[in-house]
Amino acid sequence: MSFMEVCVGIMTVSVVAIAVYLIQTLIQIKHTARAIEYAALNINDRVESTRGLFSMINDVTNTVRSFWFKAAQVGITLFSSVRGGR
Repeated sequence: MSFMEVCVGIMTVSVVAIAVYLIQTLIQIKHTARAIEYAALNINDRVESTRGLFSMINDVTNTVRSFWFKAAQVGITLFSSVRGGR
C-alpha cells in the first residue's frame, strides 16, 4: 500500500464518520423541532384561554376610567357654575 492509498482510506473513513454524525444530528434537530412545535401550540392554547380574562379586565378599566372622567366633568361644571355665580 502506498502513502496515497492510506490517505484516501483515512479520508473515506472520515467522510463516512462525518456523514453518520450529520445524519444523527439532523434526526435530533427534527425531534427538537417537533417538541418546540408542540410546546408552542400548548402555550398558544393557554394564552387563548386567558384572553377572556384580559378582555374583562380591559372592560372594567375602561368603565372605571369613563366613570372618573365623567365625575371630573361634573365636578368641573359644578365648580365653574359655583365660581361664576358669585
